[in-house]
Amino acid sequence: RCVAEAINRKFQYAELMNMDDSTLENWIKESGFSKKELGMIQPTYGPPPPNWNNHIPRSYGVASSITGAFSLSLNTMNGIQIAKGASKNTVAVLGLINGGAQVAMGGIMFPKEVFNEWYGTYYTNESQKMLSMVNIGLGTSTIILSTLNLVTNRKPKEKKTSMNIYSLPSRNYYSGMGFSLIRRF
Repeated sequence: RCVAEAINRKFQYAELMNMDDSTLENWIKESGFSKKELGMIQPTYGPPPPNWNNHIPRSYGVASSITGAFSLSLNTMNGIQIAKGASKNTVAVLGLINGGAQVAMGGIMFPKEVFNEWYGTYYTNESQKMLSMVNIGLGTSTIILSTLNLVTNRKPKEKKTSMNIYSLPSRNYYSGMGFSLIRRF
């Protein structure tokens, strides 16, 4: 039963004569039939549903989750550094690396159109296509913000105005309040 399930996962809706697998060949030898005989008694299937191959591989989903979360964090930190200034380029460099990896991963994993013989049309793995487009978009935004952070990276501005409210002792041992305002030019 395990062998049949493994073959089904690998070759679902395929015709027996088109399957090339050592596990299948061993199973055929043990069955007492020839491959041609089994092909003749293989039932016909209705057409597979149009989206039968619409899934995201687990490894691609996990990698996308990790790089996506990292990109969102780096985008936030880049935005803060762009607004306030930064003395180091670490966040921007990490953003360029992660964003580039995410764009590359989205491009490599972008699914190609496949011809569906049953329906006579082309189909695409829409789930994987959407995830690839999210990876490309989020990675691109991380690259843009990181580049902007590197270009505008400057030391934080020194405050020109400062104020302070403080307490001070007065005569008769009562507390008084003081206020200072300093403006540097």
